[in-house]
Amino acid sequence: MSAKKMVCKNKIRYGILDRKEVVYVTTDGKYNIEFIVDKDMWLNHLNKYNWTASMANNRATVKTSIKGTTKSVHTVICEIIYNEEDMWGRSVDHINVNKYDNRVSNLRLVSHRINSMIQQNYENIKIYETQNICGKTQYMSHFMINGKRYYKNSVNKEVVEQFINDNIHNIFNKREQAIKDAEKRNEFMS
Repeated sequence: MSAKKMVCKNKIRYGILDRKEVVYVTTDGKYNIEFIVDKDMWLNHLNKYNWTASMANNRATVKTSIKGTTKSVHTVICEIIYNEEDMWGRSVDHINVNKYDNRVSNLRLVSHRINSMIQQNYENIKIYETQNICGKTQYMSHFMINGKRYYKNSVNKEVVEQFINDNIHNIFNKREQAIKDAEKRNEFMS
């Protein structure tokens, strides 16, 4: 008996983000969520699987099934780039807080405690596709970080993505410092 071969049914498009080649992948099934991965990660590893999204508490999770186990895209990527010992007792953090941005440069391992602290302070950053009054497709993102609301809309999705990446850079630098401070306190407590 031969193993059943997985066939990827996802729609993809190639692009450039932060001067690197990426793939925008749209999940298959009931929920069509677009997520970003590095082009080489897609071509060498992720395109073997069919990616879907599930919804719980208004939160979408991008996932696939590998050998009968459901895994999220960021977990699969981290299992490729980190060893099992590194991953034990750790959570995957999306550095720019966009859980759909799964480029290797945007993922890191943190303690569960640090990850909980991060999630409490930041809403998920999403890009919505809408129609304007003329029927033209436009994209918008609105999110809140530490009580401050950010908003951007454009007919060009890349403009909205660039807004997310560029305009909140200083906020994330402050967040990074808070994480480093917490990790130092955690080291001294052990």
